[in-house]
Amino acid sequence: MDEIGVSLCTISQRQETARSVMDPFTVIATMDSRSTAEGQIADVSVDVGSLLLRLGMNDVLLMLEIFNTAMALMYRDAGNTGENEQRAGSSESPRAGSVQPPHADGWDEPVGSSGGSTASAPTTMRAGGNRQSGSPAAEDGPIGRVVKETMRITVAMLRVVVIRDMFGLPVYACTAKEFHIDIADWSVGLRLHSDVQLQASYFNRRNSHWEPAIEPWRFSVRAGISEGVQRVDVRATDRLLLNASHALIEETLSVAAQWGAEVAQHGGERMPYVLVNRTGVDCHVWVDQAEGAAARIDTSPVLLRDGESLPWRFEDWRRRREQLEATAHHVGIQFSNGQWEWLRRVQVDREGVRHYTLRPAVDGISHRVAVEVRLDAVNMVKRVELRSPLVVANRTRISMEVAMCDYRGELRTDSAVVEPGEELPLPILFCHQYAIRV
Repeated sequence: MDEIGVSLCTISQRQETARSVMDPFTVIATMDSRSTAEGQIADVSVDVGSLLLRLGMNDVLLMLEIFNTAMALMYRDAGNTGENEQRAGSSESPRAGSVQPPHADGWDEPVGSSGGSTASAPTTMRAGGNRQSGSPAAEDGPIGRVVKETMRITVAMLRVVVIRDMFGLPVYACTAKEFHIDIADWSVGLRLHSDVQLQASYFNRRNSHWEPAIEPWRFSVRAGISEGVQRVDVRATDRLLLNASHALIEETLSVAAQWGAEVAQHGGERMPYVLVNRTGVDCHVWVDQAEGAAARIDTSPVLLRDGESLPWRFEDWRRRREQLEATAHHVGIQFSNGQWEWLRRVQVDREGVRHYTLRPAVDGISHRVAVEVRLDAVNMVKRVELRSPLVVANRTRISMEVAMCDYRGELRTDSAVVEPGEELPLPILFCHQYAIRV
């Protein structure tokens, strides 16, 4: 079977809401079943390709709801079938409920099961040792008995990615490299064994890179059912190393604090970036892609006036959800005063301040623009601020009024109030010409 995939969507809006939950994968299955002098032998082999699951929190809740509804309907139908069979048995036999004698072939039927029930087959075969020595079945030998059942399931890779529905961005990823699942004797019991190497990572939004949360860790799982008793053993000889960094704790606390908003996010889109212009000059911004790159979104310039902010994105929600590898994001900037050339490939992924020289020089002065990127820990969006390199910071406990004046003392800008703990970037064109009055 090729190209098996899973998607979720709203039936009335498939094109607009369809999102991939499991990428297409391939399954190859082979079965060898034959009879020997000792009994029936069954050998099954299943090879599964790489499994990649992208699960948002609403996707998990939806699948759990579908599973619970299906199980409830199945148990209701099974209950109705059992009641109908019980009524039919009572009408056919006046001695219903009495103990039935063993079958003619010597196999005992478990108490409380119906004669034709498939689920009673394992218990019936296990009771075969109670045959009488002179019965014909004892003379036939063990032909027809299942003496060996084995199955090996090989999975090339399993990767589960948890996505925040508010932004469509990945948060956590758990990966298990190629592993095997061995199952045996499922008709008379069940024995299962698997060795898995697991590793987990988280997406650090401060630098837009995946970082390890759990180092590669190998463990084994053994499970079995014997005489109606279920047992599961999980063992590991390797040490479990957990990297509890500040970014991981911050992201986890943010998910916990915004859980209600995540669950309620059924539609719409929230931008992961916000651009802020504090240069003193209006400008145009656009998504600046590399030469020859396929267009992922509209790259037309958008006007960003001085003192205003603009929500921003670099991919649509569907591509942002499917893009799991870290990619570089750049913007282009063109100031509206017409004195400088445009800026290309301005990176906005990593936190920090970068300075870019504006060309050509104006009146012999080479002006510069600073691009500051920082993560808003409250709203969990990246704030990209365009400003001049000269900033007035108020580290006092009182408010102060700031303005720029010329060498005669005449004001050239309006006064601005800087509160304690705040900062005020000065206009780019005035940084090298005028003085600061406080």
